[in-house]
Amino acid sequence: LQVLPFANTIVTVQLSGKELKDYLNAIELIPNNPNRFQYSGFRVLPADNTIELSDSSEIIENNKTYRIAMNNFMAAGGDHTPDMTKHSSYLDSGIIDADAVEKELKRYQSISVENVMIETSD
Repeated sequence: LQVLPFANTIVTVQLSGKELKDYLNAIELIPNNPNRFQYSGFRVLPADNTIELSDSSEIIENNKTYRIAMNNFMAAGGDHTPDMTKHSSYLDSGIIDADAVEKELKRYQSISVENVMIETSD
C-alpha cells in the first residue's frame, strides 16, 4: 500500500471525556480550521463545538472513558500534536497500519464507490 508508506504502528490511548476534549482542542479540531486533522467516530457540532459520537449521537461525557486509536507518529507528537506516549494507558499494538488496512481490504472481493459511505458535515 503506497498510501501508508511510513510503516507506522497502531496505538491506543484511553482518555476521560475531559482529556479527549482537551486533546481535540489541542489539535484544533474545530469547524473551518485550515489545519484540520482526519478523524472518524465523532463529529463537532458547529453551534457550540459540542463533540458527539457519530454512531450514537451520544455527547462525550467528562467522566466517561474513551479509547482512541492513532498511529505512533501522531501519538509521539508528530505534526505538532500532543505527545500521548507518556499517558499511562498508551499501548503500541506493534501492528503496522498498512498491514492492517491491507488485511481489512482482502476481506472484500471488490470495493466500489457505491459501497463506500462518506460522511459529510453540512
